[in-house]
Amino acid sequence: MESEIHGSYHFGLVTLSFAIALIASYTSLDLGGRVKFAAQERRWIWLLGGAIAMGTGIWAMHFVAMLAFHLPLPVRYNLWITWLSLLYGIIASGIALSVMSRSAPNLPLILGSSGIMGITIAGMHYTGMAAVEISARLEYDWVGVGASIAIALVASFAAILSLLRQQTENRAALSWKKLGNAFLMGIAISGMHYTGMFSTHFIARSNSLERETVPLLDQSLLAIAVGMATLFLLGLTLLAALFEKKLTVQIVREQALEESERRFRLLIREMQVGVLLLNADAKILTCNQAAIKFLNLPPESERKQVFGSDWNLQTDEGKSVSLAELPVQRAIAQRKSIRNVVMVVPSTPHQRWLLVNAEPYLADDGCVEQVVCTLSDITKQKKAEIALRESEERFVLAVEGTNDGIWDWDILSGETYFSPRWKRMLGYEDSELPNRVESFYNILHADDVEKVWQTLGAYLAQKIPNYELEFRVLHKDGTSRWILSRGAALWDESGIPYRMVGSHTDITERKQTEIALQESEERWQLALEGTGDGIWDWNLKTNEILVSPRLAEMLGYAPEEISYYLGLWNSSIHPNDRDRVIECQQAHLDRKTPSFAIEYRLHCKDGSYKWILDRGQALWDETGRPTRMVGSYTDIRDRKEAEAALKTAKEAAEAANQAKSEFLANMSHELRTPLNAILGFTQLMSYDTTLDPENQRYIKIVSRSGEHLLALINNILEMSKIEAGCATLKETCFDLYQLLDNLKKMLQLRAQSKGLQLIFKRAPDVPQYVQTDESKLRQVLINLLGNAIKFTQVGKAILHVTIGESEGEKINLIFNIQDTGEGIATDEIENLFETFSQTASGLKSQTGTGLGLPISQEFVELMGGQITVESQLGQGSQFTFEIKVSHARPPEELPFQSHPKVKGLAPNQPQYRILVAEDRTDNRILLVNFLEGFGFEVQAANNGKEAIDLWERWQPHLIWMDMQMPVMDGYEATRRIKTSSEGYKTTIIAITASAFEEQRQTILSVGCDDFVRKPFQLPELLEKMNQHLGVQYLYESEESATEDLQGKTLTFSLNAAAVQVMPQSWIEQMHYISAQCDDRLALQLIQEIPEEYSSLARSLQQLVKNFQFDRIMKLTQVAKG
Repeated sequence: MESEIHGSYHFGLVTLSFAIALIASYTSLDLGGRVKFAAQERRWIWLLGGAIAMGTGIWAMHFVAMLAFHLPLPVRYNLWITWLSLLYGIIASGIALSVMSRSAPNLPLILGSSGIMGITIAGMHYTGMAAVEISARLEYDWVGVGASIAIALVASFAAILSLLRQQTENRAALSWKKLGNAFLMGIAISGMHYTGMFSTHFIARSNSLERETVPLLDQSLLAIAVGMATLFLLGLTLLAALFEKKLTVQIVREQALEESERRFRLLIREMQVGVLLLNADAKILTCNQAAIKFLNLPPESERKQVFGSDWNLQTDEGKSVSLAELPVQRAIAQRKSIRNVVMVVPSTPHQRWLLVNAEPYLADDGCVEQVVCTLSDITKQKKAEIALRESEERFVLAVEGTNDGIWDWDILSGETYFSPRWKRMLGYEDSELPNRVESFYNILHADDVEKVWQTLGAYLAQKIPNYELEFRVLHKDGTSRWILSRGAALWDESGIPYRMVGSHTDITERKQTEIALQESEERWQLALEGTGDGIWDWNLKTNEILVSPRLAEMLGYAPEEISYYLGLWNSSIHPNDRDRVIECQQAHLDRKTPSFAIEYRLHCKDGSYKWILDRGQALWDETGRPTRMVGSYTDIRDRKEAEAALKTAKEAAEAANQAKSEFLANMSHELRTPLNAILGFTQLMSYDTTLDPENQRYIKIVSRSGEHLLALINNILEMSKIEAGCATLKETCFDLYQLLDNLKKMLQLRAQSKGLQLIFKRAPDVPQYVQTDESKLRQVLINLLGNAIKFTQVGKAILHVTIGESEGEKINLIFNIQDTGEGIATDEIENLFETFSQTASGLKSQTGTGLGLPISQEFVELMGGQITVESQLGQGSQFTFEIKVSHARPPEELPFQSHPKVKGLAPNQPQYRILVAEDRTDNRILLVNFLEGFGFEVQAANNGKEAIDLWERWQPHLIWMDMQMPVMDGYEATRRIKTSSEGYKTTIIAITASAFEEQRQTILSVGCDDFVRKPFQLPELLEKMNQHLGVQYLYESEESATEDLQGKTLTFSLNAAAVQVMPQSWIEQMHYISAQCDDRLALQLIQEIPEEYSSLARSLQQLVKNFQFDRIMKLTQVAKG
């Protein structure tokens, strides 16, 4: 009877085959570019060599993968057929590279080539299968065979397409795409092989029932040898390609440089402009005859000198220039063009002016390779400019001596000359105002145009003997200037005027004085009197601004030194304030605001800026057009400086507070590590059955006190996380109804002790199960309800939970806490959520730290909400917050389990080897003694390096790894162990003193399987080893594990039955108060026990005083059922 033979894969060889496929794919992609761009004489060499390398790589992947498949029968390979399969791989690779060698392959060629290549690769695989000689018959699943051939075809098409695409892409993105394409091709090639293997079935022959197991070592060695040889061949191919690439680039660069220099010499030989070619050190490589003439350069054999060295070049102003300031050196240093620099060469027989331009040429790495410098002789132009400038200076001196503006009008041609002084009167530079009669017409004030032309026409018609007129012109800044214009004309024989020359005198100051005298009484009546402020008066028609002496003094000016107009005022405003000031001013002028008032900075005479409060009021005419605006400046610099000082002090305080918080957060390790030893050794001593009851009681007192201290440390560190901005949200699904019921039971006793009503209301549509941070929500409610009870003496405290608006899958829960207490003053509400801030009622109560409300605010903000407060003194307060939650399914309930005490290892188990890596001696001794006491084989290491050495020699089943150690920490040690080939066999559990949950992901990411925090409970270590190693233990019987708690003052057995004499509501309250470790409330609740159960009361009081809340929780949990 025939049966199918099943084999298995060697994982290491499978990985090796995929690595070969990946490297072969990358090599093929790299060779594609080499074949395409190689020189013609080397192209066939690359084609042949590349085909052999790629084909060998693809064949080796298939052959190694076949060797990775182990059958329980002897397997041999036909050598000639195997060589034939190799030939198929080479042919397939040759097809791909030959397509790449074509300049523009078309789609039919690509499809045909990829088809032949795919069939050839498939033929290689199945030829290789035909080479297998085995005492079994090979049968094929033709669907799988077809799939493998399809994969080969698709992979071939993708390979050729990737080779073609990479030739057109830039090299910046090419390396990543090449790696990605190589990875995909490797997967495709491997997928084709393993799809083909999956479709192959080995059928045992009926006469070959006896099976032999061929040792894996022979096939592995053969596979490794083939793989290493192939990788070596592919590596040599890649190295050759890299070397050829660099050689080609160097040759092309040198040829291009030589050709560039040859063309450069031919180009500049006969140019009239001087041209120099310099290297990156500013040394002259070549130059033309014009440059030699301009610079008096020595013969070419002596010309290897630095540009400007010993040349005595000067600037246009005649100043000497250092080498570093020359254009060529600046172009090299700055790596950019230096243009149009005028240099003077004084050492020539006749001084020569040169216009110098330097253009650097950068290499691929950004460094300067060469510099081209051009020199243009501008000596004639400069001499003409000097002569013209000297002539103009003489004329200007004569004209400017009068301080009037001169104008000259050729009436017949219309050409006009206006002197620079004439233009400066109007705020223009000489080049800004054209010398045309239209310019004069354009500057005339609209109200004076007619008057000017009538007077001028009458004079030219000789109707009046003289031309002298006062009128207004427009200044460049938009203001008006008063001008006294006088002139004289020339007439020809026929009485036609042909030229007129005259002057302009600026009489604005005199005119302003006249106007100021008229407006003085009105202005000072509008001004603010007795304020000590500076007064300003803005004429919106002329844009002139008059200021009071006090305003000038405020800005550091003497009254006669300051003259404001709109443009100058705008430019005096600080650039950062200018836009908003102008916007505020315009809003008032447009009557959008009743008045103008704004604070900004204004430029003072000494260059500083002063903060002022600017207030003003505009006047409008009958048409609604603003005509005037009067206001005042108030110096607010002192207030602004005080505000800045206050801000600085606040920032310093916040920085100090932040530093304190970060310090507390970093103290986690230092606080929890020694506490681990204290609690650990007390737990270890509790296992000593030789101790008398009195000492056992002392040990438990120490242990409970330590746990209480641990809880305090955790609270402080949690607060520091909030202040340091490290608090995070940990959302869980929980029962909101149960949370509210538990809170009411926990706070009911405190409210009843003060005679208050505690009322919880819940809207019907509030969901029972929600998802958010249960712990933070509970803490916020405890803080707010606790405050409501604490500050209420008569009346009630109410919690009302309702639903707000929904946002998609999120719903808004609204919590409203009201009380009838003392209330909060209005001026105290603003600082209510500041750290360490307390109201007058809080200070009076002498309780609390001022942290509850800030922490609550932080928690609510983390949950997507905000706390709001409404309060009135004597009537009570109302705190409301809204958080975003999600609907959740009811969680699976876990039954309460009571774990008896472990007394040793169960029999018939392996001898477990446990390695302890801990640098602190006390903690190391604790762990070693504890584990050895239960029968584990234990060794210890002082640091991570010793842990690695012991792990390599001893191969422990589990390592307890402290994460902070000298020499090498636990993070690095874990990383090295887990990345080794045998590291997966060893379980590593981290021991950390960090109290923060954020460390969990960091620890697990380096390879740790689990972690525990210091200080840990010793039974927790046994439980972790049970989870990860399956260690089984022997336990004490329930009777012996139950503590009778009988002492000198106890005369009965304290158990769940004894507690059940109390009402169920009392038992539930005691359970939740114990969960909060609140000894004060617990003792108050014990006082409610009737006199006939005094033994129960005394026993519970003793447990509370010894901080044995976990015992009370266990008893009440059982008593609740």
